[in-house]
Amino acid sequence: MASIHVQNDDGSAIPPVVALGGPSQSFAATIANGASVSGIIDLTTLRMFGLLMDPTAWTAAAITFLGSADGVNFYSVYDSTGAEINWTVAAQTYVLAANPAEFLGIRYLKVRSGTTATPVNQGAARVVTIIGVP
Repeated sequence: MASIHVQNDDGSAIPPVVALGGPSQSFAATIANGASVSGIIDLTTLRMFGLLMDPTAWTAAAITFLGSADGVNFYSVYDSTGAEINWTVAAQTYVLAANPAEFLGIRYLKVRSGTTATPVNQGAARVVTIIGVP
């Protein structure tokens, strides 16, 4: 996937985000038309800290996550209080994790439209970009 380039209002470039010691990287997670869950993202080389909601349209739903240690068996991701990690999103927004440490133990990740109890199928293929640092 191409790098994300951000510009100031005057058109001058903003340097890549630097956090936790390195420049940001991105990986695309596609949710197919009529589906609620993306394909697998391997987080081996990435510490996730946000999402870029690039689609110009988004069938209204929160974003939740499925995590896996082996890339085969996926489970809904909950925080240490027992609450499902649930992000409010909209099309064409950049959403930062409230606590990036919640994703450190996840090797493989899927993005879900909706929650465990109520998944929401998207009305077209949607690309959600995972942003993180090496």
